[in-house]
Amino acid sequence: MTPTAARKRFCELIQQPDADIPLAEACLLIAAEGRPQVEPDQGLQELDRLAKTVAQMTRNSDSRSDRIHHLNHLLFKQEGFTGNRHQYEDPQNSFLDAVIERRTGLPITLAIVFIDVGRRLALETAGISFPGHFLAKAVGDRGEVIVDAFNGCVMNKAACQKRLQEVAGAKARFDPRMLQSASHTAILTRVLSNLKRVHLKASEFPAALTCCERLLLLSPNDPFERRDRGLVYRQLECFGPALEDIDFFLAQCHDHPSTKAVRAVREELVLRNRQIH
Repeated sequence: MTPTAARKRFCELIQQPDADIPLAEACLLIAAEGRPQVEPDQGLQELDRLAKTVAQMTRNSDSRSDRIHHLNHLLFKQEGFTGNRHQYEDPQNSFLDAVIERRTGLPITLAIVFIDVGRRLALETAGISFPGHFLAKAVGDRGEVIVDAFNGCVMNKAACQKRLQEVAGAKARFDPRMLQSASHTAILTRVLSNLKRVHLKASEFPAALTCCERLLLLSPNDPFERRDRGLVYRQLECFGPALEDIDFFLAQCHDHPSTKAVRAVREELVLRNRQIH
């Protein structure tokens, strides 16, 4: 798939109402834009296959809890989906095609596999932006089932409390509101933000720019994404566009802690633009 075709299709998908955005397809398009060898349909077909396998396992049951149990067993036991603990910063962990192929990834990309396959089984699934660790959930016969796709397990409230304290300290207290469903736009934003961070860390500025552009498609007036894109433009020596983005950020965020440093960048960009013209 060409980068242009992938970007066009991504734009089409995110124009839909948030709940109707197909997460897996959108994530496969993120993967395809910078890697033309990726064919999103192949990933979607594999997710279809996984869902059909669970449907066959539960063909004699109408229980949603049975479907959730068999879905977890298939993904995390039989198919071996698991978190990539040893190479957490590998950008492949954010590319859904690679996650499906290698059976390993980040908490959020593994959760997307669970969410998408679950929806193909007529389950009500969603993502959870839990502090420090993305989770998923599905509605069973007796309420919500919380799933940690990275570790391949179901979590109760005690486990959520323990996980929270691991990232926020012993005094942190679990609040059920922490398990609210994340919007599809928020999930895609988090996937792209993770990928942008990895590209920036590796000084892969053209790839980081594509992440910035897609983040701004999701949230066109986000001043922090405009700031970040301006800083990437600066690295690419695109000083005019960089100055536009930096000015947008400064106009919106007068008192942000980063403002002083960003103003210094602006002064440099003004000089650079004068030298060009």
